[in-house]
Amino acid sequence: MREITLKNKEFEELSSEILRHDGSFSFRACGWSMYPFICDGDVLTISPVKINDLKSGDIILYKSFEDRIVVHRFLGRSMTGNREMLKVRGDALSGPSEYILAHKVLGRVTKQWRGSKVINLRKGFFKFFTCVWIHTYPIGSLCLCSAIIVKKILSFILCSLQGLRLYRTLAQMFIGKKVRYLITKGDLSFSGDKLKESFSFFDTSPICNERLSYEIRAIIGEKTVGSVTLFRSAENKLLYPDWWLFGMSVRTAYRGAGIGENLLVLAINKAFELHKNRLNLLVFEKNGIARNLYEKMGFRKISIPALDEQLEKEVRRGHPRRIIMSRTLCKDKQ
Repeated sequence: MREITLKNKEFEELSSEILRHDGSFSFRACGWSMYPFICDGDVLTISPVKINDLKSGDIILYKSFEDRIVVHRFLGRSMTGNREMLKVRGDALSGPSEYILAHKVLGRVTKQWRGSKVINLRKGFFKFFTCVWIHTYPIGSLCLCSAIIVKKILSFILCSLQGLRLYRTLAQMFIGKKVRYLITKGDLSFSGDKLKESFSFFDTSPICNERLSYEIRAIIGEKTVGSVTLFRSAENKLLYPDWWLFGMSVRTAYRGAGIGENLLVLAINKAFELHKNRLNLLVFEKNGIARNLYEKMGFRKISIPALDEQLEKEVRRGHPRRIIMSRTLCKDKQ
């Protein structure tokens, strides 16, 4: 299925037109206000609905008073003067509920995909969980906020420990030895989300159309704990000349075991085997840990005029600055 990106106004107009003609459509959710029932990246199908057919607990698509398109849960209705008002709230929000005009409802969520799995929130465990969540408000959302805070604290402590030499030595002994590495040749479509994450704010279609790519994965047992992708863009050599690395990631719990460095070594060696002369990558300027690793592996900051212009546009739109780093491939490879 082809995906298109729409601005808020375009999305409102197109969705309204589809639903007005009794059609349905799907879109990718963005945000966490409905967590844990709807996660960022889930695909939701919206179908037409009559206001009188709405039941407490339904998830609806509506236009807020701030003219934003929102997906939240319908909780009930009331009359203010001669106007019917609907009570709605995001499942992860602990503040007061919002009231909207009934005619602001565009449609109802009828199906939800998380990856390849279809989730039916109105049956079985999910229906029971939804009922408990609604009737124990705000206990659920407060517990969720507390869990997120605890997770961030534990993550901060773990990241601090991972900076210690002793921790890295032990991690390499007990974690590093369990890792096996797999290189697969394939289509960039399998990693479309990683592509958008690494090259966000750009038109990635010229990259997606390039079929030659290699994914290098670090695996413990059956679990992928780290990965990086090597690719070449044949259609946009002005912005993306030579070969590129993107999507470098290692799960937090497995960092410090040398996995990131090993992934880079394998990527560099693979590019060398392909008789390539240079490897490029993008990295956030303030990500000192990643920059130090890349510099250790021979990458240096460079300039690509056409790409520099795109990166400056990112900064002007309020995004963190990213820089281009590059490494020449020669016989004395890592």
